[in-house]
Amino acid sequence: MSARNMHTLQKEQRGHVRYPVQYSGSFSRKGISARGVILNLSLAGCRALSEAPVAAGELVILIEVPRHATPLQIQLGAVRWSQGSEFGVEFLRLEPDQERRLRELIQESEADQALRTWQRG
Repeated sequence: MSARNMHTLQKEQRGHVRYPVQYSGSFSRKGISARGVILNLSLAGCRALSEAPVAAGELVILIEVPRHATPLQIQLGAVRWSQGSEFGVEFLRLEPDQERRLRELIQESEADQALRTWQRG
């Protein structure tokens, strides 16, 4: 299956395209905190890799975007699956300004991906 077909398939299954990224992140809930990496990102959620396994449940996520002065804060996310130290999160609640920042970040990711695709010919 071509990358383009996989991209379309991923969007059809999820409703939102997830873009590959590598941002540092932190994940916390009730006194427990872990650091890790955000591996892909969409308006509705992300896939992440943590220094320690993350169990199902709700958590707060801080995403450190290099060109931003402050981390993007996901006020409430829910772990929907986990496999070892990798897990998927659905974003449940963001403050309006954080949602705007996430939308801008996704638009930048779309533009970056389009440019890379165009450069490959």
